[in-house]
Amino acid sequence: MRTRALYAVALLGMLGGSAALVSGGGQHTALKPQFQTSDRCLACHNGIVTPSGEDISIGFAWRSSMMGNSSRDPYWQGSVRRESIDHPESVAAIEDECSVCHMPITRFEAKVEGHKGQIFSHLPFDQDKKDNAKAEDGVSCSVCHQIAKDKLGTAESFNGGFVVNPPASKGEHPEYGPFCDR
Repeated sequence: MRTRALYAVALLGMLGGSAALVSGGGQHTALKPQFQTSDRCLACHNGIVTPSGEDISIGFAWRSSMMGNSSRDPYWQGSVRRESIDHPESVAAIEDECSVCHMPITRFEAKVEGHKGQIFSHLPFDQDKKDNAKAEDGVSCSVCHQIAKDKLGTAESFNGGFVVNPPASKGEHPEYGPFCDR
């Protein structure tokens, strides 16, 4: 039951979006958030148990979830393609809006650079394209676990308006979760 609650919290966070402007106390900085793909997280964050013995690792359950497969969903890909065909004048806006939830890492990084999110430039997924791993990862651990508390849960944070603070120094990126590191 606790796992479902964690998924619900993560899903609510994602419904809030994933492409906020980088906030550093109102000032933009050259340092940008760095996101890892889930393979980097799953390598260490499985088999984790609380002191009472409860298994709190969700990696394998996440990989088979809608969040873990959000960018791979053929129905979603077909729907975006159909909207793009029906509204060719709005392709950039359609891809940007849909990538907020389905390809949040690449959309967030594009937004920080002043660009719109793209979908079809990443499809079909190809292991030889380095950026495709970030697009293919769907709603990855690294995005949700870097959302800062600033504006979280307010209407302003919905649909891609949440905040990910830039790191304080190079090579650092804070990640948040419900459990303390041991």
